[in-house]
Parts: sequence; structure tokens; C-alpha cells
Amino acid sequence: MMSGAVSPEGSDVGLSPWPIFGVAVVTFGLVVVYVTSTMVWAVIGTSAPRGVFQIVLPFLVLPLLAFIEAMLAQVLSYVVLVVSAILLLRRRGFVPLWPLLLSSPLLGLLMWFGYEHFVPDSRFMLDLRAPYEYGLTLQRFLLGWGIQILVVIGYWWPMRRRNSAEMTA
Repeated sequence: MMSGAVSPEGSDVGLSPWPIFGVAVVTFGLVVVYVTSTMVWAVIGTSAPRGVFQIVLPFLVLPLLAFIEAMLAQVLSYVVLVVSAILLLRRRGFVPLWPLLLSSPLLGLLMWFGYEHFVPDSRFMLDLRAPYEYGLTLQRFLLGWGIQILVVIGYWWPMRRRNSAEMTA
């Protein structure tokens, strides 16, 4: 329930911080898992001797940089997800999963749009990769949609427990 809402017992419920900050927490968790597993795979795959700072420092810095990039790419979809969850919470008293999952294709499109327009190009002059080609492709849409499904489920999961406890009370 929202701030100022009164529960059936008559006590003030207040506003939990999860509906507002939960999306960022879930994204940070997904980014840390992805970047850390990629780096562990790279460290295990190479047999070159490495110092402590060559291993530990990237594990601390790269997840933070990737999180900033993910937040820039998904700023529009986060606003839509948080506003829709708060409206559902205010209107129904709980947040069902199905409206959030139905909005996930739109969230995937907004994530693609944010990546195209808000994330700065981080290519260096000596980078030999082909330049990034802008535009929506099926692969980019499906990737954005899949990431948003993970974010929606991770965002909804803690509210599910509260929802089931409130519904049984």
C-alpha cells in the first residue's frame, strides 16, 4: 500500500522502498552476476601469470561501470515499470505478475531505445571491431525483452511475498 494508506487493522502501512529502488537492485544483481562470471571465465581460460591487482581491481570496477551503462540504457523502461507497479499497488493493494509480464515487450523496446540514444559510444581509436550499426533488429528486441523479463520477475518476487501475506491476513 502507498504512504498514508490505512490497513484493515487501522495502522499506517507506509511506503516500502522496494517499489522505487527494487529495479535498480535487481539490475545491479544481474550485472554483477554477468560481469563476474565473464571475468572468472576469462581468468580461468588464460594461463598467464597475473598479479592481485590485475584480478581484483577489474572485479570491483567493471561491475560498477556496467551498472551505470545498464541504468542509462534502461532509464525509460525503469520509469514505466516503477510507475505501473506503484499504480497497481495503489489500485489493487498488491502487484500481480501478469500485467508486468504483459508490459515486458514494451519495456524491451524502451531498453533498446535507451541503449541506442542514451548510452555513449565507448569505442577507442584502436578498436578493431566493426562500428555499431544503429537500428532495431529481431535479435536486439529479443535480447531486450529477455532481459526485461528477468528484471520484472526479480522486481516482482519480493513484492509477491508481501502480497501473499497481505492477502491471507
